[in-house]
Amino acid sequence: MKPDSTFQKLARSRKVLLALFAIGLALVELQLADRKYGLFTGGFGQSQAVDSLFERLLFLAGYASSLILFVLLAWWVILRFSRARSSWVPTYNLFIFAGGGFILLLTAQYQLHSYFSDAVSFQLMANLGGGSLADAILFAANEVAIGLVVLFVAGLSGWMIFRFLHKRYPPALGGIVEPYLGRSLIGLLMLTLLLVINMPGWSADSHNGLNRTLAWKSFTTMADKLTDFDGDGYGLIARMPDDAPFDAKRHPLALDIPGNGIDEDGFGGDLILLPPSDVAPKTLITGNKPNLIIIVMESVRYDVI
Repeated sequence: MKPDSTFQKLARSRKVLLALFAIGLALVELQLADRKYGLFTGGFGQSQAVDSLFERLLFLAGYASSLILFVLLAWWVILRFSRARSSWVPTYNLFIFAGGGFILLLTAQYQLHSYFSDAVSFQLMANLGGGSLADAILFAANEVAIGLVVLFVAGLSGWMIFRFLHKRYPPALGGIVEPYLGRSLIGLLMLTLLLVINMPGWSADSHNGLNRTLAWKSFTTMADKLTDFDGDGYGLIARMPDDAPFDAKRHPLALDIPGNGIDEDGFGGDLILLPPSDVAPKTLITGNKPNLIIIVMESVRYDVI
């Protein structure tokens, strides 16, 4: 047997485990996303379902690139900080820390959204609850307690599994980082960045669906923050990119000040202030005044009641 055959066999088995790990995360997240938002099947309140073949292919490309980038980045970090790179320890850490953290974020996101619509901000909920967001969170107190119990049981189980493996298969120190990781990370980073920039123009539905996923949303948020050079809240990587990245006064949805020669919002040029038109005379209603009835209607999703 050649000296490096053991390492090559280990690398191949790790690639299979990484692929299974990514597929497992994808199945869990996409099932939750479709259940919550009707991402692929549509339904009540969903006007931007990813339902055509072209949209789904674009969604798959963006989702796969961002999720694999997350998995490989987590794997690279774990290998860098591991002293037993050639043992089972890095794979165990990947499943426990990266996988567990991913599932925890999904759980927190969808559990909170089951009580507060994703279209309602927490600040609004706090104001409606008398100014206390803690009181609003108490609506989910029972489920939070159950989640803590599940988290404790999962942590205890992980610790017991680690002790068993450590005793049965003592990890050997040493090992190298797989040489393919660096090239793969750079390639995936460029591919994901290309998709992020062009996805809004290719398909609004696919872009909206991808923004529901953790890896894609995290990447776009970070890239947008890093390219927000003037601190106006808008960067180069966004659905409405900042055409003036070094001028804080000019950005999408900015208040356009008329007559100053600056097009703050980038739409229609500088606003021209027109003189006010003649005010129409008041129309007096004589006789019996009719009653005014205001009807306020609010719709909710049946699956989160």
